[in-house]
Amino acid sequence: MESCTLVVAPELTSQTHQAKRQRTAELDVLRGFAILLVLGVHVQAYPIWSRFGGFGVDLFFVLSGFLISNLLFMEYRQSHRIVLLRFFLRRALKLYPSFYLLLAGTLVYCFWWQVPVTGRAVLGELTLTQNYVGAIWGHTWSLAVEEHFYLLLPIVLFLMMKIHPDSDNPFRSVPYVFLVVASCCLALRIWNGFAYRPYDHHVHFEPSHLRFDSLLFGVLLSYLHNFHSHVLSKMMRPPWRLPISFLGILALAPMLILESTHPFVYTFGFTLLYIGFGILLLLAIYKEKPGARPGMVVRAIGAMGMYSYTVYLWHVPLAMVFAALAVRFNMVNQYALHAVYLAASIAAGITASKLVEIPVLKMRERFFPSDSYGITASSRS
Repeated sequence: MESCTLVVAPELTSQTHQAKRQRTAELDVLRGFAILLVLGVHVQAYPIWSRFGGFGVDLFFVLSGFLISNLLFMEYRQSHRIVLLRFFLRRALKLYPSFYLLLAGTLVYCFWWQVPVTGRAVLGELTLTQNYVGAIWGHTWSLAVEEHFYLLLPIVLFLMMKIHPDSDNPFRSVPYVFLVVASCCLALRIWNGFAYRPYDHHVHFEPSHLRFDSLLFGVLLSYLHNFHSHVLSKMMRPPWRLPISFLGILALAPMLILESTHPFVYTFGFTLLYIGFGILLLLAIYKEKPGARPGMVVRAIGAMGMYSYTVYLWHVPLAMVFAALAVRFNMVNQYALHAVYLAASIAAGITASKLVEIPVLKMRERFFPSDSYGITASSRS
């Protein structure tokens, strides 16, 4: 779940921008919205929230694909190169310290309280292969999907550059790659749905090879944003903006009705989700009134989005605590308990971010600054 830095080049877009590089608060709002969705799942107080909330992960997938590829595309546009080692080092310093702090705390807790964990589960967490090998926590599988994608995407883009070394746009095959991968992922999900019954979250939701199309759709949107932004700008203006918005609502609507265990959800549903969330992403970027100041609630959600990674890491441990409290204090109103859980999860994520993530990112900017290859990125990217 990447942080939210959007880099825009005015020479390749029809929109007017006062600066080449800008932090896009709207994407932080989307990240905040995504983590709010997820926070409704593990302490269930509202049925529709708990039913739809898990799909906040799908929104994270689309956002992550967009943001990561945007950094890579902009690096190429600034310097005509992609430095793989620098990219991987920056990703590692962004993602690993907070994650391994959670894992270390988990192992200490399990040892102290003699909670049994298998070596397979520990290995899966250590190597970020939870979605194949095994996991201690039930939510870290999505981190594994993103990690696998982060390893493959820069290499694929690097190979595209090698195939078209003299081109201003060596990534023009991205739409075709997306179509092939999306078709393969959907076909594998359908086959998987028939081959493995009954429903199993580990089998139908978690494998990377079933979920890469969600992240790659974000890459496709980023590619269009960087190299064909005039197309997106035209699509997001009247008269097309309203019907496209309605299409996004239609794509997301079935997920509000169906249970996550329904075969449609984990086959065609994932495709509809990334289409719907992708449209939401475009609506956020290509606003009708780009200078409008957001309201207080929107700004609060955006601020929470800045800490969404660490909030995501710690929300399940907090959910376990509050689930135990709910049993012990069953006379307490469930909605009040859920509100306290939300506040505690957000506070824990912000605290962990300020203690670990932000200091490490400041160190990262000192030793591996993004502007060394021509990109001004937020210290949280």
